[in-house]
Amino acid sequence: MKLNFKVIGNVLIVIGIIIVIFTFIDFFYNMRVKDIEKTIAKITVTIGMVITLVGRKLKAKEIKIEDTRAPIIYFRSFKDDEIIPDNFAQNFGVSESKEEALSHIFNQIGPFIALGKPNEKLPILGAHRIYLDKDNWQDTVTNLMRKSQLIILRIADTSGLIWELKNSIRIVDSSRIVLYFPHSIWKKNWKKKYNSFINKISNEILEIKFPNTDTINLTEFWIFDDNLNLIALSGQPNLWWYIRGWARGSEIGLIYAELSILFKRLGIPPPKIPISPLEWITIPIIILISPIFILGIIIVVIYLFNKIFCIL
Repeated sequence: MKLNFKVIGNVLIVIGIIIVIFTFIDFFYNMRVKDIEKTIAKITVTIGMVITLVGRKLKAKEIKIEDTRAPIIYFRSFKDDEIIPDNFAQNFGVSESKEEALSHIFNQIGPFIALGKPNEKLPILGAHRIYLDKDNWQDTVTNLMRKSQLIILRIADTSGLIWELKNSIRIVDSSRIVLYFPHSIWKKNWKKKYNSFINKISNEILEIKFPNTDTINLTEFWIFDDNLNLIALSGQPNLWWYIRGWARGSEIGLIYAELSILFKRLGIPPPKIPISPLEWITIPIIILISPIFILGIIIVVIYLFNKIFCIL
C-alpha cells in the first residue's frame, strides 16, 4: 500500500504543534525555574519543532503540480541547499526561508518549480521539486524554459548553473530572467562568491555586463535590459509589508518590494499574498505591542534627558 505523505505530514504537524504548545503551557503555568526543567523544556520544544518540520516536508513531497499556468523556474546550485541558516527558527521551519517567501509570491502568478536534488529523501521547503534523470535533464530543462514565464537564477559558479544561464538567455526574452544575489545569506563572503561567478560566466557569455563589487549595491534581485546590462530591483516595503515580514519571521516584505518593480515592468498585476494562519495570530500581537514598545522608548529617552540635564 502506497503511503499518503500528505496525511502523515499533517498528522506530524499537529503532533509537533501540540508538543510545543503544551510544553510552553506547562513551563509558564508551573513556573519551571530549575536548570534541569529549563533544559527539558528546550529539548521538548526542539523535538516538537523537528516533528513539525518533518511533517511539512512530507506534505510538500506529496504535492502534485496541477497548475496549467506557465511556470516560474528557480535554478540554484544543489550546494546552496546545504547552507544552514543563522536563524534558529528557520532551521526548524518555524519562520520561513527566503525560498519559501519566493514561493508564496510567485505561486500567485504560476507554479514555482525547481529541480530536486538527486536522492534527497525530503525536499527543501519552498519551490515544488521535480526530479529528473541525470542522462536527459538538459532536454527537460530546455523544454521547461520554453514554457516558462519567468526564470530565477540564484547565482553560483557551478557548471550546471552557468549552463542554465547561457540557455536561458538563448531561449527566453532577457527581460524575463532574474538574477538572485543572496548577500544576506553569503554575508562576508558575498564579494568573493560574486567575483568567482562573474569570472567564470564572463568567459562563457561575453555580452553580459556585470557591475563590479565597488559599484554593486546590496539589492538581491537584478534583471537585464535590452543590451544585457544588469539593472537592480531596488525597493523598500511599506509599513504593512514590514509588519507582515515580522509576523512571518521572514524578509518577504523586502523581497515583495523588489519584485514588484519586476512585475510592473512586465505588466504583471502585483500578486496578492494570502494572510497565513500564523499571521492571523502574530499581526494583532505586533499591532498591540508596538505602541507599548514605542511608549516605553519615549519614557526611557525622557528619563535619560532629565538625568543628563540634572547633572549639567
